[in-house]
Amino acid sequence: MNVWAAGTAAAGLGLLCVNLAGLLRTRRPARRGNPRGQDLVHSARTIGQLLACLPPGCQADPPRFCRELTRALAARFEHGSGRHDVWSNYLCWLAGRFVPRLAEIHLTSALLWTSDRALCSQIAQAFVDACQRAGLIARLVGLDGHVVAELQYAGGWHGADPDYGIVFGLPGREIVSVAALAETPDLAAQVYASHRLPRGSEEVLAILDRRQPTYLPAGASGVPRLARLQRWAEWGKWLLPATLLSLACGLNWLT
Repeated sequence: MNVWAAGTAAAGLGLLCVNLAGLLRTRRPARRGNPRGQDLVHSARTIGQLLACLPPGCQADPPRFCRELTRALAARFEHGSGRHDVWSNYLCWLAGRFVPRLAEIHLTSALLWTSDRALCSQIAQAFVDACQRAGLIARLVGLDGHVVAELQYAGGWHGADPDYGIVFGLPGREIVSVAALAETPDLAAQVYASHRLPRGSEEVLAILDRRQPTYLPAGASGVPRLARLQRWAEWGKWLLPATLLSLACGLNWLT
């Protein structure tokens, strides 16, 4: 084997090992003090595993499903940017060295597998994708800097803020839409005040008060181009080492 073939083979094998290490990487232990159910949620690495952590039969009861999924996602993620590292996707990680947003995770499957942290847009996208997996219709709603989600049932939309772990309705009452919450400032204040909020709920209430939500089509991604690029990168991270190894074989055969 000549020098070029050996170098190409080494590069291909190195990238392949990085991919395999990313697959075999174990998640950090669940946070101490969590109930057993939350331990299971925190270790969920796929949408299927996340849905399996919800109470049996709740998918047939959309209001309950909305509450349970919102609670599960808030337990699953800490607030922060979910980003690719070299082990999860070296292509996205390398691109993020030049354009930071390219390293942010825009696929729910990769987010669950890779990260314990998520921004409001990432966790709301996870809500929508989990609803779709459960056979329900959901959409993202942009609130001028904050992102929430709505689930469709009973002929209308019903909102949730999974980043905060909040549904838009008081305990024991109907879950209302983003528009209805924005039109009822007192209800919005009660909804957010009824939960422990680690971040700026006042800013969210101010955004709601402006009443300028942006509704995305049901099931749509908030960043479709970046999501498409990362979907290609999921294939590309395996295709590149396979190509390098094939090229090394070709170079060795030619010599």
